[in-house]
Formats: sequence, structure tokens, C-alpha cells
Amino acid sequence: MVLEAKTDAPQLELDQSSQAGFCKWFLSLPQDPQVVRFIDRKGFYSVHGDSALFIARDFYRTLAVVKYLGGPLPATTPAAKTPGTTPKSSTKTGLPSVTLNRTLFETVLRALLLEGGQHSVELWEGSGSNWTVTKQASPGRLSAFEDELFRGTAAAVGAGGAAAAAAAAEVPLLAAVWLGSSEGQRVVG
Repeated sequence: MVLEAKTDAPQLELDQSSQAGFCKWFLSLPQDPQVVRFIDRKGFYSVHGDSALFIARDFYRTLAVVKYLGGPLPATTPAAKTPGTTPKSSTKTGLPSVTLNRTLFETVLRALLLEGGQHSVELWEGSGSNWTVTKQASPGRLSAFEDELFRGTAAAVGAGGAAAAAAAAEVPLLAAVWLGSSEGQRVVG
């Protein structure tokens, strides 16, 4: 599902040394195209690398929101290694980065985990080059992000919100029912 969002993204402001340290740390992580890593920036979130380009294209619907941290891509990245090719960002160099406000973060989470089913997500917290994973989820393991995934849907449905009711109707539900009998009577539990 393609969603439209405003292009007024929060600004990620890092000095050159912070950018270099962050880029070095991020590029040292195992690169998996199925994992979207969100960085909690205390008030907004950022996504980097190929995931940033994916979010810009599919959710912002423009590459104008992509900022490039660092400088030239190091020789260890796939785009920089292949002779005769340029990074996916065409003439841009550095680590592609996109910022998201809380609302768009929750929208992207819902799309990736509830509707898409092809991506896992990680939430990283920290600063400088000292970051740790605080939450991980995949389409089959949603518990870490339940608050973000279902925020507002129950309250708005209870308050009679038609838009939230429609959104809640699209969320898959799973229920287990146990049927049995006790003393000749059917028991549902």
C-alpha cells in the first residue's frame, strides 16, 4: 500500500565528525535488505542506507527528503565496489538518510509489519557511535511494537472515530477458541 505523507520532515543536524562516526558505525552493521533500522533521535526517527531510499520513494513519494551524511561512500559498500556504477543516489555521495516524525514512523511500521509482511524492523537508541537495539519485530512477532502499531485505534473506535474504525477493521485479528464437553454439556473456553 502506498501512502502519501507531507514532505516537511524533521531535520537531522549533526556536525561533520558526528556524521563520520555515525556513518562508520552504520556501515559496519550487517547489511540485510529485509531489515529496516529506525534510529530513535528523541523526538523523531531516522532511517539510513537503502532503507532510507525505500521509505522516501514509497512513503514520502519523493527523493527530495533524502539527505546524505558523511561524504563519499567508502569502498566497502556494494555501490562503491562495482566498477562503472554509481551509488543508487546517482550523483549524490554519502549515506542516504531520511527523517520521520512519530506519526509517519507509526504509519511505516504498520505498513511494514501488518500489510507488507516482507520486512523486519529494529529500533536503535543511543548517541554518537554507541547504539543498541532496543526493539525488534517481524510480521510474526509484533509484541515489541504493539504500542506503536495500535496507538489510537482502540481509543478512537471507542470514541466513535469513523476513520480509526476503518483502520482498525484492516488490522488482522486472531482468536483461539477451545471447545469441549463436561458432564454432557458443551463448553466453550
